[in-house]
Amino acid sequence: VSPGEYRRTHKASPLADPLPDSSVNESIRQQLLNFAQTSSPVSISSSLQQPQQQLLVVEDVRKVTKVVPIWKSMINIGFSTNLSNYSIQSQLNMVQKEIGFHYGRIQGVLNSEVVSHHSSGEFNYSTFDRNIEQLLSIGLVPFLDLSFRPNYNILSESTIIPPTSESHEPVDLAAISNKLNAIVRHCINTFGTSEVSRWGFEIGYHQDAFLRTTETPRDFIRRFQNSYLYIKTLLPNAIVGGPCFNLTLSAARFEEYLAEMDLLKFSPDFISLSAFPYQFRAGTTNPPEFVYASDPDFIIKRTNALRQLLANHPSISNAVYITAFGTDVKTRNLVNDTCFQATYFLRNTLRLIGKVDVLGYWQLSDIDSEHLDAMRILFGGTGILSKHGLKKPGFSVLKRLGYISNDCILQKDDYLVTTNSSNTYYIVLCNYAYLSEFFCINLTSAITLENVYSAFNNADEKSVTVQLNHIKPGKYRINTSILNRDFGCLLDTWIHYGILDNLQPQDIQYFRDIVHPQRQAEYVECENGAIEIRAQLMPHESRFIEITLEI
Repeated sequence: VSPGEYRRTHKASPLADPLPDSSVNESIRQQLLNFAQTSSPVSISSSLQQPQQQLLVVEDVRKVTKVVPIWKSMINIGFSTNLSNYSIQSQLNMVQKEIGFHYGRIQGVLNSEVVSHHSSGEFNYSTFDRNIEQLLSIGLVPFLDLSFRPNYNILSESTIIPPTSESHEPVDLAAISNKLNAIVRHCINTFGTSEVSRWGFEIGYHQDAFLRTTETPRDFIRRFQNSYLYIKTLLPNAIVGGPCFNLTLSAARFEEYLAEMDLLKFSPDFISLSAFPYQFRAGTTNPPEFVYASDPDFIIKRTNALRQLLANHPSISNAVYITAFGTDVKTRNLVNDTCFQATYFLRNTLRLIGKVDVLGYWQLSDIDSEHLDAMRILFGGTGILSKHGLKKPGFSVLKRLGYISNDCILQKDDYLVTTNSSNTYYIVLCNYAYLSEFFCINLTSAITLENVYSAFNNADEKSVTVQLNHIKPGKYRINTSILNRDFGCLLDTWIHYGILDNLQPQDIQYFRDIVHPQRQAEYVECENGAIEIRAQLMPHESRFIEITLEI
């Protein structure tokens, strides 16, 4: 309601002192007075909200636990044909230099554009070899998705573009298996057994854009086992896993794959999952229809549920790789460009520590999803870099996660405290706001750049206090990196700059220069073995704090 409407409705309740002194502090009273005086309509519920107050106490910073740094384990590059693109190569070089992932996962290795038949009947590996050489040259270990996956570009729920005619061809699974075996032999002959033994190989069931499979769990597991044994015979030390199970599918289907493995006494080196926040819409069958999951903890809950099923099959490896993890598979969802990308990556990464062994972020660049309509600087792509190589919020978060140690002191919900055992401590915080239920159910409802944040539930500021105990006395330098809508978000900067369709090179360079998280520094004296850090986080904010003892 507007202030005028509020005053007319509450004539009998003077705004000067609406509540007894015992039930309202001076801060809220001032907010109420400001509300009465403002000329713009605001929500009274939001104007009276106090920031969430949270206290994190670290009893002893000397007690640490080693964790697997899944935040640097894998980046999805997309389909292997991308690596022939000079812009993709440049962006990949930058990502590897500034973040430094272990694995680079590429899809479509079995597609004809990459490894094609020569007129003599032999395969032509020229494109494939150049792709692998590109990864190795920048220190990325190849992780090959040896599943047949047509290169669909999913613009929206109703628009799915197959860029190649291959998408419509019938799938010959026997021919695919033969091609897989030929590629593995070629890798060994070209790059050597020692090198290829470091790589990862993933074999998934065939599915279309609507997640419909063309083979039963029984048929797939037998094909999977045959390919696994073939690879392991040639490369005993390589890791080979699958089936890249989609979390959207039912737990009962996952149990079918596990039961078939048990029946064959077959255990791959890892069980792989594909994790995007989608669930089936009730009452739909063919093709299956999906909606965005309204549960903000969908990924971690589904992962935990599948891990529990896996625990019921002790003969199967309990190593879990989430090889594809992102905010969306659709490449025209503007939410992908907001600060939500950063907090979604951060929150789920923190919660998956100790739950999975590898986490593959989806994905490197918006170039992978360019089409005729992708004229603007941002168009809802799923990359951590824009098509111009500008850093989106997901990139900034992953880069700063790369700075922290894997010596964990505290891991709780949206927080992480680690140390490098040299009197340096790292604190990671975020204020996560999830999508509203209305948006989740009605993804087809139009949102514009100007109102994109209306897709989220209303969120409060969060006040966090972190208390570190048993640290060495002395003078500490505290560096803070802040990523929110004001600092470090390309989308919000573009909106503020002016939403122009055709940007000039100097505009792109301007964004390259100005879009960075805010950095702050201060000194704090520690005399009693304790330091207290206070942070006020805006909705959609990620914050990284480094505390270092000065010598």
